[in-house]
Amino acid sequence: MPTTIIGVDFSGAKEDNRNTKTWIAQGVLTDGKGALRLDNTPRPIRREELYQLLINVEPPAVVAMDFPFGVPNEFATHLSLYCGYLPGNMRDLWATVAAITFDDFERERDEFVEAHGELSRVWDRIHYPESISPLHKGGPSMIQMTYHGISLLQRLHQESCNRWQVPPLCPDEANRDAVTLLEVMPGAALRSRCLPHQNYKNNKGRDPLNNLENRKYIIDNLSESFGIALPDLSQYRDLFIFNDDALDAYIASIVAALWQKDKTAFHRPEDHDSTVLADARNEGCIYAPERRCD
Repeated sequence: MPTTIIGVDFSGAKEDNRNTKTWIAQGVLTDGKGALRLDNTPRPIRREELYQLLINVEPPAVVAMDFPFGVPNEFATHLSLYCGYLPGNMRDLWATVAAITFDDFERERDEFVEAHGELSRVWDRIHYPESISPLHKGGPSMIQMTYHGISLLQRLHQESCNRWQVPPLCPDEANRDAVTLLEVMPGAALRSRCLPHQNYKNNKGRDPLNNLENRKYIIDNLSESFGIALPDLSQYRDLFIFNDDALDAYIASIVAALWQKDKTAFHRPEDHDSTVLADARNEGCIYAPERRCD
């Protein structure tokens, strides 16, 4: 049975419109050899449209989204005490964050960071040091993405809590009657397969031509590096070369397809001891394929 695949390059911009740079790449992972075929995308999308899309997508489906599903344990505790109750796992955090405004979230973040610094989550700090703390502000700022992404997860959970399978909260077995929501980072996925994971974004900076060449190299090596057939990639090649947000959404969709095809290809907290898994269930974590680089 084919699986719906969606990759999301998420934006936490204040204005939720089609200029906020949230992009999706949606398609189908076919049976057999597991080819990923896109459905007339990638395209920009408002966060509200994304919510409606996810509520209505039919399982089986895997949705890979590029934003933090949680925050460091220490900040979750700080935030929960501000709201008046003790913290639990990620789902408790979602309810906490969604119950306050972004201004409240930012104020509590500023107070916490002044005392403790921009802490990273345990899993990311150890395995993906190239990642940025969910509490980071400025160049790029992560707190808007963190707040709006987590608020989206809470809305989805409230709408139908049994509809979603969110690693590492859920059991390891696949549930074909659920939609899997997977936290990813395109840069970490690229790094795992020896592809340029830095200096490929945007057409500005110190060496925009180098960034452009890196995007071309990434595009030319996606299928072989991830072991996913991409029969319609050529249709979108020019878009990906000149729009890194569209490319990141596509990379996220490839990661989602690989997850559906072979979860054992991933480096997962589920494969570690109970302490590691408990931290990931409280804080969230990036899912990326096992590294195949020297």
